[in-house]
Amino acid sequence: MKKDKLEVLEFNNYVKVNPQSLLQIGNKFLTNGPDNDFFTTVENAYLGSPTLQAVVDGYANYIVGDGLKAVEGITQEKLDKIISSDDLQSLVHEYKLQRNSPLQVIYNKAGDLKVTKIHSIPARQIAVDKPEDLMEDPLAYWFSFDWKLKSKFKPKLVPSFGLGEDRETELFYLKGNSPQPIFALPDYFSGLQYAQIEEEIANYLRKHIKNNFSAGKIINVNQGEAVNEEAEEDAERTFKRKLTGSQNAGEIIVSFNKDKDSATTVDSIEITDAYQQFEFLSNEANSKILLANKVTSPSLFGQSVATGFSSNSDEMITALKTLYRNQINPNRSAILSGLENILKVGYPDVKLAFEDFKELKENSEEPVVETADGVETVETDIDTKVESESQAGLRGSVGGVTGILSIQTAVVSGNTGYEPAITILKEIYGFDQEVAVKLLGNKEDINKAIEEEKNKTTK
Repeated sequence: MKKDKLEVLEFNNYVKVNPQSLLQIGNKFLTNGPDNDFFTTVENAYLGSPTLQAVVDGYANYIVGDGLKAVEGITQEKLDKIISSDDLQSLVHEYKLQRNSPLQVIYNKAGDLKVTKIHSIPARQIAVDKPEDLMEDPLAYWFSFDWKLKSKFKPKLVPSFGLGEDRETELFYLKGNSPQPIFALPDYFSGLQYAQIEEEIANYLRKHIKNNFSAGKIINVNQGEAVNEEAEEDAERTFKRKLTGSQNAGEIIVSFNKDKDSATTVDSIEITDAYQQFEFLSNEANSKILLANKVTSPSLFGQSVATGFSSNSDEMITALKTLYRNQINPNRSAILSGLENILKVGYPDVKLAFEDFKELKENSEEPVVETADGVETVETDIDTKVESESQAGLRGSVGGVTGILSIQTAVVSGNTGYEPAITILKEIYGFDQEVAVKLLGNKEDINKAIEEEKNKTTK
């Protein structure tokens, strides 16, 4: 070559997001990062991570279930007109993804004041009007389609819920619990960097394939210097075109050399144990994302896992019960509380509930719901199914059979009453009344046997 080239490379330096520095205070508004870009960071992590996307989508579907139901204070027809299924799905998804879910509230134009529409708005489009005291509730919010282009999409001031005048549109800001006073952090914040790792792994592997499954190659042209720099660059372009890309795998390059000593040589840059490194990073990122999202079993979100249960369905049922109690129901309560708060304008006695998927209530004729006040806790057929399977296992076990024989003996000997024994067989073993009676025998016959036994003892 005509001249040696020396380049100094600076490797990427990852800087973890500091939640204390996210709040940006401007002259008029507060944003979550410069131009509200932290919301975009979270959204990009969701779009680039298969695991995070599956978890967030799965949670949103579990929470919504078969939809929002009007329990009292409002008709189902009216409720469906106020908030559409699309807006409901969007607000729940945004709440799980960002932990911030702004809602546009629209009122009727005449008559008694009532809410007529509730629309979901992406959190990235809403900034907070700068208050005098950051600890006070915001009096208004600012809307812009894109805060990075706010000179083009001029921010518009929207009053906070309950503070508007003349029935103007207001904004209700639904957010979850968070150490941040203005904007909530995602409840999986500790796993956000692992979602970004998944995306980086995918990007690296894609480039690895396009580079003919090599980390890189050094091509040494040993037959002297190029005539000029232009010829050198042309040769470099030719090598890159011929050797890179998945479609060029195995491509043959013909090189004409003056002698063996001046032959072109190719040195590969190899990564030691590359497969093991990628496998470890992929598995580690996957497990940490699931952990940060409090996932009880990956199988609930489409991943196949080996378990110690007798069947995959057993594992899923047990895990789903825990997921509902610890994650789904609390999220539902927070969302329902916000929606009921909005709808009390015009519907003061409103009470809403989420209905579970019909697959979770196979034997139930009544809707299975979760209400905002937590009084009607979800009681899905998961509970019934797990209990029934446990009872069936007990009946078929050696210990279960021995227990039944002991109950029979205790009743005949008079140590246990007839009715308590029937209750034990029904509640613990899962027998119905008819079977329980057949196992113990007719009550009159049992009492007669007990009496005869007493007479023998007396004599």
